[in-house]
Amino acid sequence: VQSGMFLFGIEADADYARISGGATSFGLIDIRRSSTGDQRLNAFATLRGRLGLVQDRFLGYVTGGLAVGSVKSTSSFSNTDGCTFPGGGANQCPTGSVSKTLVGYTLGGGAEFAFDRSWSIKGEYLYYNLGSASYTLTDANFPGVSYGATTEFRGHLIRGGINYRFDAGPVIARY
Repeated sequence: VQSGMFLFGIEADADYARISGGATSFGLIDIRRSSTGDQRLNAFATLRGRLGLVQDRFLGYVTGGLAVGSVKSTSSFSNTDGCTFPGGGANQCPTGSVSKTLVGYTLGGGAEFAFDRSWSIKGEYLYYNLGSASYTLTDANFPGVSYGATTEFRGHLIRGGINYRFDAGPVIARY
């Protein structure tokens, strides 16, 4: 909805993301031991309000609202001796994972330029914070022993696009 130079609206989007990252750290006392964590954001969707200022063919806006993501986190410990311990036991290292849908928020802003009656080009920045996912790593060698892990899912997105408007009016005075 446009009122004079101001634009108010709601925007929703969904993306197949496959954003992933991971890290490995080695023990301070015994460098044969390490821990590895892998995180993945598989899908991402937002429902946002949009408040903008229209000037001729240009729109600058701020946006914010709900963010939902399908996430997975996996962690494991390893040892160069293959996780064997005195007294035998299974040759397995402690591992754990979680897959879930997290709900959080997103904030950002962007700009759009109408270069034709129906066409525009857009650039946008979003910060998202989906919160965290916690889970337990179990150790087959020591029943009853477990380790906790927590992964935070937050990040930055920069994206661009080309839009086509089916109900486009005049380029000037209507965005």
